[in-house]
Amino acid sequence: MAHEARKRLDHDAYTVAWLCPLEVEMSAARYLLDEEHQRLHAAAGDRNQYVLGQVNGHNVVIASLSAGYQGTVSAATVAIHLSRTFPSIRLRLLVGIGGGVPSKKNDVRLGDVVVGIPTDIYGGVVQYDLGKQTSTAFERKGFLSPPPTEWLQAATLMKSDHRIAASKVSAFLNEMLERYPRLTEYKRPPPDRDVLFEPDYEHAKEQDTCGRCDKTRAEKRSKREPFDEPSIHYGLIASGDRVMKDAAERDRISTECGGAVCFEMEAAGLMNDFCCIVIRGISDYADSHKNDDWHAYAAAAAAALAKELLAYMENGVASQGNGKQGSIYRHGSLLPIPPFSQEQDGIITGHNHVVDNPKPWHTYQTLLKSLSFNRQDARLLNIRAAYRKTCLWLLEQAQFKEWRDSNKVREHHGFLWIKGKPGSGKSTLIKTVYDKAKKERTHGTTIAYFFNARAPGLLEKSSLGMYRSLVHQLLQALPHLQEHFIERFATKETDGDVDEWTILELQGFLVHVVENLRSQPLTIFIDALDEGEEDDVRRMVMFLEELAQTSVINGTRFKICLSSRHYPHISIQKGVSLTMEGQTGHHDDIVTYVKNHLNEDESPQMEELRDKLCRKALGVFLWVVLVVPILKKLYDHGRLATMAERLNEIPAELDDLFAEILARDTENKDESILLLQWTLFAERPLSPIELFFAVTAGSSEDWSLDAPSEGTIKRYILNCSKGLAEVSKSEPVTIHFIHETHAWIESRST
Repeated sequence: MAHEARKRLDHDAYTVAWLCPLEVEMSAARYLLDEEHQRLHAAAGDRNQYVLGQVNGHNVVIASLSAGYQGTVSAATVAIHLSRTFPSIRLRLLVGIGGGVPSKKNDVRLGDVVVGIPTDIYGGVVQYDLGKQTSTAFERKGFLSPPPTEWLQAATLMKSDHRIAASKVSAFLNEMLERYPRLTEYKRPPPDRDVLFEPDYEHAKEQDTCGRCDKTRAEKRSKREPFDEPSIHYGLIASGDRVMKDAAERDRISTECGGAVCFEMEAAGLMNDFCCIVIRGISDYADSHKNDDWHAYAAAAAAALAKELLAYMENGVASQGNGKQGSIYRHGSLLPIPPFSQEQDGIITGHNHVVDNPKPWHTYQTLLKSLSFNRQDARLLNIRAAYRKTCLWLLEQAQFKEWRDSNKVREHHGFLWIKGKPGSGKSTLIKTVYDKAKKERTHGTTIAYFFNARAPGLLEKSSLGMYRSLVHQLLQALPHLQEHFIERFATKETDGDVDEWTILELQGFLVHVVENLRSQPLTIFIDALDEGEEDDVRRMVMFLEELAQTSVINGTRFKICLSSRHYPHISIQKGVSLTMEGQTGHHDDIVTYVKNHLNEDESPQMEELRDKLCRKALGVFLWVVLVVPILKKLYDHGRLATMAERLNEIPAELDDLFAEILARDTENKDESILLLQWTLFAERPLSPIELFFAVTAGSSEDWSLDAPSEGTIKRYILNCSKGLAEVSKSEPVTIHFIHETHAWIESRST
């Protein structure tokens, strides 16, 4: 069809996202479309190229990764931008090629197609390279969401139909080849091109093909009838950031992952946020043998099955839209959203129709409440306030001023990353600057999120929790955003219930905010990135870089400040970096703290001791906070002469200091151990009175149900924990370890 005759629809008309990692996969999907549409402009900052069209009654957006880029992170980035440009997407597919895992249970052959569905404890896709290496084995962790229920129901019905009738894969491919005769590479290769070698037989070295491989080492398999019909397999798909090219490792990992039927490289980055179904055509056997003959056909077979599967889904073509009124796509129809215009005391009202039509406002309140979660501010509230006159050095520091300089935003894209050792005081520094910015309001809107590795729930230490918190804060700080928020997310709420929030949709909203800031500055502080899961944080940083670039392109005033330890190292293209160690202002803060807490004696001996203490700290503020009471106790006992000797004995490393504090102070040792065990292993955080009775009941036969005063309980916990646990300042009031202690005690308990 000539380009001029193609339909042109609005962005809102497209409801199906079809992601293809490779060009050969994208082309197969493109030429299987029933009709192709005119292309549309992408949203600002979206560099993806899209093919638009219709297939089986659905308006479809086809996207592929940039040439040379594969893997979980690249796929997630494309998906994020696609969701921004086409906000009405409700069905999602990941379609392409993969490496098959032949076994006695699954007679997988080249050209077959695999549909990822849940099996046993797995959700359909297993990220086989996510976990940690212990001394004995690699322990996988994490769980990837299964495909949406509607996809699984459609796949079940299609599988049932295939029991008595062949799939439509061959028919669709024949139609494509008749329509486009030049697509000969998508023809099915002959059966003799499908050779499966024994798992322990490696490919001939320095050979581009298997022409010199020993055919006597090929597995003997029965002929298939009909030979030109691909088999459809339903099972697990193993996903990771590397190409699997080892048969022995393939079989081992497949077994460990519940019997995975194929390997691929993109799905793991998508399943939790780009809820989709994964379809893979088998182009090789994930072994060392090279066979490119089947790539094009496998890509086309997967695309053809995806087309067939879409026929089982509810028709998504409801309207071409007019681009004039905001609309929400829901269950195959476009629902108009009543316009909002007025703001009163930060609350949206319609055109004087609040009483007549309270539904949008009720929906907004329900959605807003669903964003919040228990303890979302717990880490921020429990960071001790900076000691007086400390942390303010950052405001005069050269890198900080450079970051604040709007004239240099194209150089650093509004990015500042503060790094330092564990316990150096990064969180206190960030909290101080954040509180000051909030109080003064001289730099527009300021919001923040503090990751918390010690939290009992996952949200406090995940990017999903961060995005939910940031969006919640923005809606409260900038009421004019409520209109777009309700337009974008109204369909998530049904009778008071709200669908689970996903990272992609929240990222899309943040992009809209940054694109439309106009002259309103926005600054985001994010603390303790190292306390999140590494792959999750890496994807988050990549998105934040894209967000900063979007701000530069749109000329809006957006800045972001991150803080973390030095490890893991995450590279960024542009930004200002600041290291805590070696900063004169940070060292001066430690000197100020020490001088004001060891101030009873101004003798040269005490002055030398204070100086040595500051130097031995090596910039770790928490180490100073723990050591000063030890030295102060000696001074109070009149043992000034032994303070220098004791300082020499104290370990310089924070972990060793924790160990010494517990080992050296033997007073009430049994109670201390019991208190630490309860704090570490309790299924939920305990309140002060719960922990008090748990310890006293477990360590003494002579205990009473009479509760002491709140102050007495706090002093008891402080004494028993040797200062390593404290009472939270957030609600509900609970007991938690001081910073870094939880990880140290947990590592000693395993």
